[in-house]
Amino acid sequence: MTIAQRYAPGEAIARPSTLPLALIEARAAVFDPLNCLDLGTTARRVLFGILRFFNLTRPSSSIWPRRDLLRAESLLNSESSLYRGLADLERHGYVVREQIRIARSGRFHVSPVRLTEKAQILLGLVGRSSKEDRRQKVIHKEPSLTMEDGQYKEHTNEQKSLQNSFASEPPAGIDSVSKVPLSLAWLLKLGLTARAVFSLMSIAKRHGKRLEAIVTAFRERLSTLSGREAYAYIRSLAGKALDFAAIASGKEATTRAATEAQSAKNLLNSILAKSHGLTVVRRDGTSLGRIDAHAQVVMGRDGSLPLNLRFALAVQKGQVSIQRSSLA
Repeated sequence: MTIAQRYAPGEAIARPSTLPLALIEARAAVFDPLNCLDLGTTARRVLFGILRFFNLTRPSSSIWPRRDLLRAESLLNSESSLYRGLADLERHGYVVREQIRIARSGRFHVSPVRLTEKAQILLGLVGRSSKEDRRQKVIHKEPSLTMEDGQYKEHTNEQKSLQNSFASEPPAGIDSVSKVPLSLAWLLKLGLTARAVFSLMSIAKRHGKRLEAIVTAFRERLSTLSGREAYAYIRSLAGKALDFAAIASGKEATTRAATEAQSAKNLLNSILAKSHGLTVVRRDGTSLGRIDAHAQVVMGRDGSLPLNLRFALAVQKGQVSIQRSSLA
């Protein structure tokens, strides 16, 4: 096959292939919302595609993917999107590339691409081999930083019978003027009267529901309605076979997770600004390594730990701490 034939244009299709576990995990890490915070969706897709060609036995070597194949592996529909993603990766220090023209016409070209140390650390590829040496202590793979992360715990409710799944609104927390439970008082601002709220509580109870769960689950939608519209909407919801408590719980968990993530992001920025050279210590007192704020990693004797939101969450939860003591 000639060079011209090899790099001729045409539609490329991403085909199933067997990859080492390290690359499968790295490709998953690309789309982890707590990782690679400086990348957008397009750049993440291109990085995902590049990993299809990455050689674990030669991590510092460049790869030479055909543009059409790289676009297909990146799940992108256009070369312009591929170019934008590559440019973002290069700008943020994830890849180094050089464009080389191949065909005599100069029309078709390939670009050797090399993953930087930053990319390999964030994706957990530092020190990994094709043999998948699991005995190596890569810090950000430790269970203590993931399994105890409350953001990944599934919140479930105990199973209850339909008859016992609701109760009268709690007597505590009553608005002194309207006598409406405080958890439902915001409905009055929509134009509902106290009498209408009590009527809805009764309707919800007849259907085996709690009004608080119904309005919490659909609060965003209800906030756009007037009093009359809100009353009719809530009344129609009460008769639907939906688990409003689970819906409300899920939305509360999402809001809580977003608040926690923002707090962790602020903490991460503070760590990067003020903690260069300090030591990271586990809860049991053993040292993980020393913070390199410039490379955004914790460097230790047994591996490296990326300074990302997962690390900040671990600090928040007390799983690790930052100290001024030197490494043992």
